Amino acid sequence: FSDRLFDGFSSLRVLTYSVSVPMVVRMLNRFETVECVFGYEGVLDHFSTILAWQKYFSEHLLTALKSLEDARQQFIVEKMLQRQIMFYVVKDSIAHSKIYLLENGFRRRVIVGSANLSDRAFSGKQAETIVVFDDDERAWNHYQREYEAVRQSATNQFTPHDLTQTEVAFQDIPLLQDVQNSKSGVTVFVNVDTATATLPTVVRT
Repeated sequence: FSDRLFDGFSSLRVLTYSVSVPMVVRMLNRFETVECVFGYEGVLDHFSTILAWQKYFSEHLLTALKSLEDARQQFIVEKMLQRQIMFYVVKDSIAHSKIYLLENGFRRRVIVGSANLSDRAFSGKQAETIVVFDDDERAWNHYQREYEAVRQSATNQFTPHDLTQTEVAFQDIPLLQDVQNSKSGVTVFVNVDTATATLPTVVRT
């Protein structure tokens, strides 16, 4: 598995379940637009766990942005404000898929499999399983629907914070920002394990 699979494309959308923010920052150099959904490999079984995970992710990303040189940092923040770079963080327990959607004009590529967007997955030091579909309309439509379903229903968008902060304030956690900006309420699903299935249950709106 090599990041050469990303060569020749201008747009990237990715659903990944292992956070390697430095790897994501490097991807920003390669694409005109980037949309990245960060998931969680464990089970989000309490409302407090969701908030803790989102706070952890937000501070991880904030630290990565602060570590960049000033010009690059400002470039990324401006692209985020212009919605050319968008980050989403999971708020529900959802599918464990890893999906990469790449585009350049009429050319499209789908990559699915076990590989997260991380340094470790791209190092060649661990075995990964991937399947690549080039210009395959059925595969594109299927995985694009799967990706969009997750992004639209199970995530909150991360927005740039004051980079002088040392940590993300509680009220700046993406889920709580979504609540503050919402006109109609926000629903969060938390997994409740049963003997036969895992079912989402509304615990707080």
